[in-house]
Amino acid sequence: MTEIRLTRRADYEELADVLVAVNKRDGYPVEGVDSPLAWLDLPDAIGQWTALLDGRPRGHAALLQPKSTDEVVGLVVDKQGVSMTQLAVLARLFVDPRVRGQGIGEALLKAAEDSARSLGLTLVLEVLAKDKSAMNLYLRNGWKVIGESDHVWGEGRHAEAMVMTKDKKGMVGSACSGNPTRILQ
Repeated sequence: MTEIRLTRRADYEELADVLVAVNKRDGYPVEGVDSPLAWLDLPDAIGQWTALLDGRPRGHAALLQPKSTDEVVGLVVDKQGVSMTQLAVLARLFVDPRVRGQGIGEALLKAAEDSARSLGLTLVLEVLAKDKSAMNLYLRNGWKVIGESDHVWGEGRHAEAMVMTKDKKGMVGSACSGNPTRILQ
């Protein structure tokens, strides 16, 4: 059975191993996982959740404070007229490839959405166009694509990404509160 709870420092080692496996299989995060523990240690996060399966960490999600320098945040502020103080960034959502298909990603997403709703925040995320499974998860759960971005990392490396949002109204009730605009193949 899957349990979702707030992330604890004791989860980091096992989550780091899961993240390395995710990177090997899916190329997420594209920046690589040279320092997976540092990637998980988010002292300024609004919240972090760990998915436990049979008592072991198997997935993770985080809500982060928006940064004024973030192109994705700027797009939401411009297109939806939301101030930065009303936003949270959904980030670092990943699930162990060995246990996918059991609703773990959706449960982590719901935990983050519930937290954002309780704080009165609109959610935003950037998902790479190559990550079709992740994008489909968001679309199935009522997220909307509001634009595109060029995700840049390292020295001149970049990838096409979609900017998605889910406002407070879209998070009323269950995590599944809207029809997807399209499911990607």
